[in-house]
Amino acid sequence: MKYARLLFWTLGAALLIAACGSPSGDGEGQGENNSRSKYLPSVTGAPGEVFVITEKAYWEGDIGTELRGTLTADYPYLPQSEPAFSVFNAPHSAFKGSFCLHRNIVVINIGGGIDSVGVKYQVDVWAHPQIVVTVYAPDSDLAFALIRSEKGKIASAIEQKERDRIITNTKKFEDKDIRNAVSSFLGGSPHFTKDFSIKKKTNGFIWISHETTYVNQGTFFFKIPYIEPDLLTCEWCVEQIDAVLQANVPGMRDNSYMMTNRYVEPGMQFVMYRNDYFVEIRGLWELRNDYMGGPFVCHIFPDSSKSCYIVEYGFVYAPKYEKRNYLRTVESILYSFEWNKNASGKKRQ
Repeated sequence: MKYARLLFWTLGAALLIAACGSPSGDGEGQGENNSRSKYLPSVTGAPGEVFVITEKAYWEGDIGTELRGTLTADYPYLPQSEPAFSVFNAPHSAFKGSFCLHRNIVVINIGGGIDSVGVKYQVDVWAHPQIVVTVYAPDSDLAFALIRSEKGKIASAIEQKERDRIITNTKKFEDKDIRNAVSSFLGGSPHFTKDFSIKKKTNGFIWISHETTYVNQGTFFFKIPYIEPDLLTCEWCVEQIDAVLQANVPGMRDNSYMMTNRYVEPGMQFVMYRNDYFVEIRGLWELRNDYMGGPFVCHIFPDSSKSCYIVEYGFVYAPKYEKRNYLRTVESILYSFEWNKNASGKKRQ
C-alpha cells in the first residue's frame, strides 16, 4: 500500500510537471509536513529568485512595471544597491517542464473566461518547498489593480517562504551544542547549522559565527536594561547596543571596535511574527579606527520575566560579494529563536 501511494504521487507529480498549466486548489494552505509534499520533487532556482509567468506585452507594460518595482526594490540597509529578489519572466507557453519546479512563482492569468477574480497563495503545487502566487483577472486593468493592492502581501509571502526554507534546513543540520550554550544563557535560542561555531562566550555575551576566507556571518546574543516598550526608541537601543559591542568586539588595530555606522541612520520598526511582537533594527556596522563594515539586523524582545531585553544581533562582512543572501540567512537564524520548553512567557512580546 505504501509503495502504491508513492507511485501515485510520483506519477501525479510527473503529470503536473509535464503540463504545468494554471495551479489548481491543490496545495492551498498546506504546511511543510503535509503528506502530499513529501512525494513532490525538490524546488529549483537560487535563493531569492522569483519566476514571473506572464506575456511579454504585460511584462513590459504597467503590470510588469508594478511587479518589478516591488520585487526588485532595494533590499534594506545594504552598503550597495541589491534587489530584494532576482526576477525572471517567461510567457505561459514556456511554462512547462522544469520551470514548474521553481521555488517562487508568480502567475498572471488574464482572460475573458476567468470567473474567479483575485490573488491566490499556494504552497507545494508542483514542487517542495514552493510558493505559487496566482493573479486571476478578466482584463489587464483589473490585473494591474489587483497587483497594486496586493504587492506588499505578495513580496511578504515570498520573503516568508525564503525564510522558512532556511529555518527548515538549519533545523535539519543543527548543532545542538551551540543551541544548548545559548539556551543556558537566555532561556531559549535560535537554531544553528554545524558550520557555525562559538567564537566568544562570557557571562553576558555570546558570539557565534560562520567564517570563510572572504565571508563572515556572525551573531551576537546579549541583554540590555528593561524599560517600558512605549519608551523604546531607535537611538536608545543603538546606544545600548554600541556600549556592548565596544566592550566585546574589538578590531585588529589598537583602540578599534565594532559600532553602529551613523552616516546612514539605522531604522527601527515593531514587527509581528507568528502572533509575537519584537523590535527590529536594521543598519550598517563599522569598525571604529579601522576599515571594515557591513549590514546588520537585530531583534529585541523581553526575556520571559521582563527583567531585561534580549538582543539577537546578526551581521555580515563580505567585501568581495553581494550581501543580500548572506544577510537573509543570518536574519532567518534570528527568526528561528524558540524558548526552552520549561521557560514561561512568549517568545516576543
